[in-house]
Amino acid sequence: MRPIFYIANRYLLTLHKKNIINIISWISLIGVVAGTMAMIIVLSTFNGFDKIVKDLYKDFDPDIKIESVKGRFFDLDSQLFNRIQSIEGVAVCSKVIDLKMLAQVKESKLILNIKAVDSNYSQVNPILNNIILGSYTDTDEDFINVGHGVFNLLSLKINDFDSPIKLSFFQDKHSILPTQLIQSDFFYISSVFAIQPEFDNSYAIMHLNKLRQLLKLNNQYSAIELKLSSDYNDSNIKKNIKQIIGEDYSVKTQADQRPFLYKMIKTEKLAVYIIFSFIVIISLLSLIASMIVLLMEKQQDIYIFNAIGLPVFQIKRIFFILGSGITLFGVLIGTGLGVLICFVQQKYKLIKLGHSGNLIIDSYPIQIYISDILYIQLIVMTLGVLAAYFVSSRDQYYHILK
Repeated sequence: MRPIFYIANRYLLTLHKKNIINIISWISLIGVVAGTMAMIIVLSTFNGFDKIVKDLYKDFDPDIKIESVKGRFFDLDSQLFNRIQSIEGVAVCSKVIDLKMLAQVKESKLILNIKAVDSNYSQVNPILNNIILGSYTDTDEDFINVGHGVFNLLSLKINDFDSPIKLSFFQDKHSILPTQLIQSDFFYISSVFAIQPEFDNSYAIMHLNKLRQLLKLNNQYSAIELKLSSDYNDSNIKKNIKQIIGEDYSVKTQADQRPFLYKMIKTEKLAVYIIFSFIVIISLLSLIASMIVLLMEKQQDIYIFNAIGLPVFQIKRIFFILGSGITLFGVLIGTGLGVLICFVQQKYKLIKLGHSGNLIIDSYPIQIYISDILYIQLIVMTLGVLAAYFVSSRDQYYHILK
């Protein structure tokens, strides 16, 4: 096998000579380099946007959310709650009530998603990192925390005791008296948070006990939200929780809470892989062309190799190794250039998204994953090796030996 590699290596080293075969070989090498580099850059940029989107939801969605499958509220047994808290990997648990209420300030009205939480909520959710105005409170029951959009839409003010916000809830009860159907109370604004428009324009956070008193809920909640330790897998903990609570409850990880978003991200990433794989296939056509021309030119060499004792299958391996070598060099060079460009963009943010001040970021984000680089190298190498085998194994290029 050593003479075969030596001969293939000599052919590779002669690519610097200026003739039509080597020019085509250089074009094929550049095609592999460009395809590999483009896949790394595009996927790293895609991963950057993916991470930003997930981080936006991660600032509001808990690591795990437990809800009833039978109705809006469920009775929570203290013993069951303690068993959930004691599961290895569960750092903090927070009891939550979610519902819609009508908010009114003077003549302005807005339907709000009210999230009533206990004192553990700030440990489950990084809400404190997103406060842009005022001071978050989870102790004073007469104050609420609202999203930035809600704050603007209702023209609210922090600690405005002259114009409190009125929250009303329509009870689902059979009564002919309207006053028995509506439960209302007044609140003051303690803080304003800014996560993303979907939450900022419709959410308010208030104290759990206050809402329970308002709605006359004794020990009923709509969800339990969990914060996990960083070194634990949410899928494993999800299984452990399901074994404890049974089939009456749903246990959702962050991916389960946003199934459409996560499926869309996976589908788009798969589409990127497929599209760029086709681009690499097209670029490898030049490799096929260069190998065909090389085989036609090296007919005399093929005859000599066979004359000195090399069988046909080993001669075929020479040209197979040559084509695979061109692909390997292209993959290595393309990987190096792609990673270099990604690091430069990640550090210096040279390529901007635009000049609009409404954008969350001002430059293309980059997130490099080693797994993606390995997948890309595997895809390009596999396609290159198949192309090299397809050409080098054709018997018509060795007719001189018959």
